[in-house]
Amino acid sequence: MISNWGMETSLTIALLLWSLLLYRREQWDWLALAMGLAIWARPDTVVLAIAMGLDYLYTRTVAPSKPGLKAMLILCSIVLLYAGFNFVLSGTVLPNTFYAKLAYYKNGNTNFGAQLWELIAGGGRIFAFVLAVAGIVWMFTGKKRGNIVLILYPLSMAFLYHWKLPYLYQDGRYLIPILPFLLLLATIGSSRTASWLAKSHIFASILSIALIAVAAIGEFTKMSDALDNLSFEDAYIHNLQVETAHWCAKNLPQKAVIATHDIGALGFYADRRVVDLVGLADPEMVKLIDKPGAASTLRKKGVTYAALLDNWYEIVNENTVFVNAPPASETMRVYYFTDSTRFTGAKELSIHKYLYGLLRGDDPSAFDEAMKEAIAAEPDNALTYTLGGEVLLRLHKLDAAKAAFQKALMLFPASARATNGLILCSSGK
Repeated sequence: MISNWGMETSLTIALLLWSLLLYRREQWDWLALAMGLAIWARPDTVVLAIAMGLDYLYTRTVAPSKPGLKAMLILCSIVLLYAGFNFVLSGTVLPNTFYAKLAYYKNGNTNFGAQLWELIAGGGRIFAFVLAVAGIVWMFTGKKRGNIVLILYPLSMAFLYHWKLPYLYQDGRYLIPILPFLLLLATIGSSRTASWLAKSHIFASILSIALIAVAAIGEFTKMSDALDNLSFEDAYIHNLQVETAHWCAKNLPQKAVIATHDIGALGFYADRRVVDLVGLADPEMVKLIDKPGAASTLRKKGVTYAALLDNWYEIVNENTVFVNAPPASETMRVYYFTDSTRFTGAKELSIHKYLYGLLRGDDPSAFDEAMKEAIAAEPDNALTYTLGGEVLLRLHKLDAAKAAFQKALMLFPASARATNGLILCSSGK
C-alpha cells in the first residue's frame, strides 16, 4: 500500500534497517552515510540516530569499537547539506512540508491512542504484538549492541507524533516505519521464548517457527481488508480529485491559475499552473492556513480559479463552475477566483460541515443554535444563509427558507445557488 501512495516510506524503511544492520556490525563510516541518507529521505529518522547514541552509551563496554572522526564528519556534512538545501528552497532548515503539516493538523485527533493501537496491534496483529512485548522483555536480559534501538525507536516515534502531529493520517502512513522494528522484536521474542520453553535445540526451532507462523497468519487475516481498503482509496482519489483535474484540463483556459490543496492530482492531470493552499510546495502559505489573508496572497499570485474540498476550504461569494460529488465521498468544487473572493473562516467552516450533514439527513435538533452561532461569527457570510435555506427547504419550512435565500442574495446578489433555492421555494418544492 505504501508504494501505491507514491511516498518515500519504502525508501525510508530500507535506509533505517540498513542503518541498524551497520550499527550492529559497527561499520561506522557506512553507518554515517546510511543515516545521513535516511535523514534526507525523512527528517524524523533523526530519532533513530538519537536512539543509537543512547544505545551506544548503554553498551559501550561490550566492544572496544567506536565511531571515529571520519564517520562524524560524513554524517555532519550530509546533515548540513540537507539543512542548507532546505534553507535555499524555503528559508528553513527543515522542509516546508514539515511546517505545513504541523499547521494544518495542529489540533490533532483525540483518537490518536486508539488509532495507534489499531496500527500496531489491531485485529490479527495482536499475536505479533504480544511476541514483540516478549522480545522487549528478553532485550533486557543482556547487553548487546542495538537492543535498546529496537525498543527506543518505535516508542520515541510514537511519542514524537503524539506530541507534534497527533494524527494518524491515511492508515497511519507516517508511523509505518516503526512496524519493521516491531516485527524484529516479535521475531526475537518468538526465538528466545521458544528456547526458554524447549530444552532441545531442534524443538525450540520448530516452536519458534510455529510462533512466527501464527503471527503471520494473524496478519494475513487482515490482508483482504487491506486490499479492499486500498481499492476503495484508489477509486476515491480517482473519482474525486483526478476526475476534477481532468475536467479542469478540458474546460479551463490554458492560462488559468488554480489555487488548491491537492497539488498532486491537479498539478499532474490538469496541465495548468497551480498554487498550493496549504504550504506543501509554497512555504509562504504555511502561516496563512485558516487565516483571512490567504485570499489576498492568492490574488497577488494571479489565481483565477480555486478547486477545493468543501470540508477543507469554502469560498462564500463566488459561484461554482464545476461540482464533483461522487457517491460516498467528499465534494470538490471549482470556483471562479476574483479580486473580491473571500474564504469562510475556520469556525464558520466547522458549522457549515454540520449544515452539510443536515442536508444528508443528520439530526436537525441543533440547527437553530448552529445558525445563531454561525451568524454571530460571520454575519455577512452569504453561504451560511444559503445552506440554512437549503436545510429549511428540506424540512419543508418554505417561508423561513425563502427569507434565508433572500438574505443570501442581499449579501451575494449573483449567487446561483441561492437563486435556485428561491425558485424552489416559490414552486413549493
